[in-house]
Amino acid sequence: MNVAIIGGGIGGMCAALSLLQRGVNVTVYEQANELKEVGAGLRVTPNASRILRRMGLGEILHQSAIQTTELLYYRWEDGRVLAQQVLGNSIEIKFGAPYYHIHRAALHQLISDAVPREHIKLDQKCVRIEPMGDALGVHFANGDVAQANVVIGADGIHSVVRKQLHGEDRPRFSGDVAYRGLIPATRLAEWTRAPTQKIWVGPNSHFVQTYAGPDYINFIALVPGVADRESWSREGSLSELAEKFHGWDERIHELLANTDRVMCWPLYDRDPLPQWTVGHVTLLGDAAHPMLPYLGQGAAQAIEDAALIGKCLAGVTPQEVPTALAVYERLRRTRTAHIQLGARSEGNIYHLPDGQEQRKRDAAFQEMTGANASRDEWLFAYDVLAEPQPQ
Repeated sequence: MNVAIIGGGIGGMCAALSLLQRGVNVTVYEQANELKEVGAGLRVTPNASRILRRMGLGEILHQSAIQTTELLYYRWEDGRVLAQQVLGNSIEIKFGAPYYHIHRAALHQLISDAVPREHIKLDQKCVRIEPMGDALGVHFANGDVAQANVVIGADGIHSVVRKQLHGEDRPRFSGDVAYRGLIPATRLAEWTRAPTQKIWVGPNSHFVQTYAGPDYINFIALVPGVADRESWSREGSLSELAEKFHGWDERIHELLANTDRVMCWPLYDRDPLPQWTVGHVTLLGDAAHPMLPYLGQGAAQAIEDAALIGKCLAGVTPQEVPTALAVYERLRRTRTAHIQLGARSEGNIYHLPDGQEQRKRDAAFQEMTGANASRDEWLFAYDVLAEPQPQ
């Protein structure tokens, strides 16, 4: 049985590794002419790091990432600590897997390096999928055609595979734009260098500072903005960003003053799909469930998808594929929809204006302070491979 994965990002490469390790023949088709990722820092929470460990990537992940020791919430204008949640070893003890921050490109590389190059084809932009005898024909813009018994659309928020299965669906603009920057850690004062995640919350906006691997500080600033094209590659204005945080904690402005450039993009998601799979074709990662970054679960959910689709397709015949993919979808769709909608709500919580609701939120933050508290337990404790065996 042959599996074609459309898209060589984190989700697509992780799915390829998951399938290969279970003895399934797979080829990744990536539209770019080289394997690379854009973006900056992201978090690898225990629900994802335990999967990567099982795939044999635990040691290289530990070397490439920073194990985050605590999460601090600050009030926007004076930097007063609202909550302090201990992470580090206590998270690993509690959930059986660590909590990391890593550069997106580093995570992509360590996964893709584990996939033999003969299973990866570059410069292959999928344009359509058609029946071809007893299999599927995947057509590419350069005229190439590949045959497969299964096609997995891991081609991101602009997925061609999703569009072919379900038609055009309009993205939903969140009302916010994201600015992201990277700063060499050696430029910054000592207060920035502890391996912590810091979040300033305030009216209509919030600001997050983390590590992105051992050498760089990453920040993402989320502010009201206007709808524009979905893109990770548009440069933003540092002076405009500094003005948007006028009156906020001076530590934010210290970070911005040491930043050379920022990227800026509007934040879109899409409503949960009622169905991912049609016959021998299914979706994975952002192609299936594009989500806002407020829960930091985009990459983690793609990794969960990848692990489960490997389990579901292991040992099946081409005739059994629709049943196996239906199991995969059934076990993933409810959880990912919950996270998509939860990410929307999280943004509203962070962006409350000063007042009664803000004071209630701050009191709730105080309750989660300590080594044993985790408001994200429902995310971190989940083990996708502990789901029932496919029937």
